[in-house]
Amino acid sequence: MQQIRKWLNFAQSKKKSIFFIFLVFICSFIIFLQQFTLPVDQFFQSIDQTKLLQNINQENDIIWLNKLNSSITNSFFFLPVDSFAEKYLLSFSDGSIAIAKLIEQPHPFFNFQSNYQLLNSSSRTTLRNKRGDYQGFPEIAAFHVDRLLNFYRKPPVLGRIVTNKIIYAQSQPYLFQSLRQITTFFKDRFLYLLPEYPIHIAIIPWVAGLHQKTIPTFYQQYFSQKIKIPENQKIKNDVAEISDCILFDFLVDDDDRQFIKNWRMQSIENRDEQQTDLFETKKLDFLDSFIPASKLLIMDSGLAWSRGPDSIYSIILCGLKIWRTPLDKYDCRIKLFRNTTFEKLKELRNNFGFLLEQSLKKDVFYPIFDKGVYWNNYKNKDKKVKFEVESFFKGIDKRLNYLLEYIEDSIKKYGSRNVLINI
Repeated sequence: MQQIRKWLNFAQSKKKSIFFIFLVFICSFIIFLQQFTLPVDQFFQSIDQTKLLQNINQENDIIWLNKLNSSITNSFFFLPVDSFAEKYLLSFSDGSIAIAKLIEQPHPFFNFQSNYQLLNSSSRTTLRNKRGDYQGFPEIAAFHVDRLLNFYRKPPVLGRIVTNKIIYAQSQPYLFQSLRQITTFFKDRFLYLLPEYPIHIAIIPWVAGLHQKTIPTFYQQYFSQKIKIPENQKIKNDVAEISDCILFDFLVDDDDRQFIKNWRMQSIENRDEQQTDLFETKKLDFLDSFIPASKLLIMDSGLAWSRGPDSIYSIILCGLKIWRTPLDKYDCRIKLFRNTTFEKLKELRNNFGFLLEQSLKKDVFYPIFDKGVYWNNYKNKDKKVKFEVESFFKGIDKRLNYLLEYIEDSIKKYGSRNVLINI
């Protein structure tokens, strides 16, 4: 019996020793890797705020699409704790700052399925595979949708081919925030050490003057036609801005803005309050949201087209999740729309998909939708599939027709003066 106890004590002490040695090795390895990384704090201190995208307009599209194609000087892994997608902070030779999102698997080795069945229509069980990891292709497509609508709410987005020696060059760990950040750090260092290979990414400029937009809960009373919208230009403008964003999300099938944290606005008048931390945005209360020369932006469309090419997920038209009540479950869709937006949508009727395809030809990854990989039945996790590219263009026409029919029905029911906002 004593001999057994001795062996157990020896085994236990040996396990502790092995664990201690392993822990020392990991810590030493991290310290060693840190020698090759530039701390993110140091990177932030070197940022010139004037090098961020100041205004989203046609002129800056040309300027920034050229900048995003210039030489990349630094790249940092960027994954805030509450973020769903892996991103990389990029700096360019002229000091400009942008975010990169991956479009496809980071290396062919990780792609365990090379042949995909091509389908032409999505089902109720369709869901994009790894939609939190590879958000690049929806960002590119959504940017072109935004410009066709003449919204200019999304910053310009560029598809680009880089290499592992660029995107993983300065992979910065966040060791005390989440396990995912630690594992991604080691994954990126491993990919960096591999022989050079191409990586497909979407690059988005960092926008100056960002704030988190607070949307009052009582706005739902206006959108549902329970209360008539007051003759107040500030409130009318606010409601019209929100309505535009909700319509956009429906057209690209993105339900991510049902959560309040995903609403962003840009204040052009408030530039003296510079962002000290690019990871954070200042939260404004309801009255502060009426800053002069401000507009709602659509900063993140990484979850667009999550349900395939032609799904109609009408609950997106209900707006924020906090607006919904059990009484509204049968028709919680908004019933207020900007008149000029309605007219623009009518111009695009039955032609939207064609124009989107023509616009996407400007990007290096045209037709872009061939990058989407889906589970046709996400519940069973059967073989992954892709969809015919043409089905995505038909799908956006289908959603546009649904939207126009719904707006026209709302006008018949409530009258154009109560449904359309002239601002």
